[in-house]
Amino acid sequence: MNKRVSFKIFFLAVLLLGITSLLSCGSGSSTNVGGQTGSVTAQLHWVQKAGSSVPSSGKQTATAPQGVVTVSIAVSGPDMSNVQKDFPASAGTGVIDGVPVGSNRTLTAQGLDASGVVTHQGTKGNITVQTGQTADAGIVVMNPAGQTFTVSGRVTLNGSGLPNVTVSLQGTSSNSTTTDPNGNYTFTVQNGSYTVTPALAGFTFTPANRPVSVNNSDVTGQDFTAAAQTPSFPARSR
Repeated sequence: MNKRVSFKIFFLAVLLLGITSLLSCGSGSSTNVGGQTGSVTAQLHWVQKAGSSVPSSGKQTATAPQGVVTVSIAVSGPDMSNVQKDFPASAGTGVIDGVPVGSNRTLTAQGLDASGVVTHQGTKGNITVQTGQTADAGIVVMNPAGQTFTVSGRVTLNGSGLPNVTVSLQGTSSNSTTTDPNGNYTFTVQNGSYTVTPALAGFTFTPANRPVSVNNSDVTGQDFTAAAQTPSFPARSR
């Protein structure tokens, strides 16, 4: 057989094998392949506002407080668009379908009055959604809107606090602050998912950032260790 013809046959065979391999890889279980979706469900427990008509003010109950008419629930994730669904508050639970499969999903629920004003809210993170299945997020505590908590930590260099480090908070809300003379920082936030990132010229940080989930309590110990960058000099020409 002519060597040129043999080479063409060999090339076509390799090309066909490569295409087949790509197609087989595409049929795997990667996140959100082919628009695969599942569902998320949760049960809401409500915290009464101080001064409400309910005698046990501050106590959790499975019944929505008086005045809450609608619950709006959204599921979000780093690799998907938000999926939102509304339910009557009297239902106490609900299923949000059409959620792209994957991990690190966050459920955010808001209780609204008849005018659409948010009176209560709650979040639940680290939810994994699988194809055709319903992930149970469990109990989501619905706190009165505006209730806040703190996220705090310390930035150190060689064991001592490092001042004037810019610390940024991104997520449900965004903010930034600087560390005090002892390297401490504090944010005041509502329930939600956040990422905390330090920055200071001439330094690197370990870890580079920290994911934080605030769920009805303060989050402490979000610490970072700084290291001075080694200056680099251009090579001298001979």
